[in-house]
Amino acid sequence: MTKPLIFFFCLMGGLYAQSFPNWFYKPGNIPVNSYCGIVETDYHPESSFKAAFTKACIKAALYSGLKIKINQSFISAVDKNYWTNFDKEVQYDTSLVSYFENNYSVVDSFQTDKLTVVLISNSKYSLDTNLTSLSANTSVTPIWINSIPKSDQYYYAFGQAIQYYHDVSSWEEAENSAIVELAKEKIIKINSELTKEKSNYSDSIVDFQKEEVETTLRKIEIIERWIDKENKIFNVLARMPKN
Repeated sequence: MTKPLIFFFCLMGGLYAQSFPNWFYKPGNIPVNSYCGIVETDYHPESSFKAAFTKACIKAALYSGLKIKINQSFISAVDKNYWTNFDKEVQYDTSLVSYFENNYSVVDSFQTDKLTVVLISNSKYSLDTNLTSLSANTSVTPIWINSIPKSDQYYYAFGQAIQYYHDVSSWEEAENSAIVELAKEKIIKINSELTKEKSNYSDSIVDFQKEEVETTLRKIEIIERWIDKENKIFNVLARMPKN
């Protein structure tokens, strides 16, 4: 990223304090491959943009292809789930990060006092005004929150995270959650056994479940982002080709 470009975005950063570009909330509307890097804004805006660019390249390498292994277990009783264990292991080709750094460039970016975001792509495509226009997070609940899209071409899943002090942490956790759900959507192995649990009042059936997921995810796309301001929940919708 050149210094003049960074300087321009630093000047524009204050304009995005309350509203973000449409491409941030609906990146699925971008017709070319693109990736978004989100970092906390530090005291040196130029360093923040560089860090966000690197983060976007890491996301590009990660979402191009990753191997994920998940082990989790929980107990279901009286219509409630009690988690007992969760482990996740992710592997990807880290050498691809330098490839994206050398071959992808900044398409757009914005900065607030809390976070810095950079959008990258390998295309010379220029975002149209509809995607660069500023937009506030809508209060209308997206359809996918209650009904995940179904398709013969894609797997869909969404992830959620609570609002942390740093918004970056919330977006990161929501994306990670969406990736886990994509893996579970693709292949899940569940071993369950019913056990008897005695209590002082009555016998009850407890369902002990173990989920093991080990698969490869390729060409992951982040389609939408949405903040549930009332409940302070960050939501991310992701998809991946079935073939």
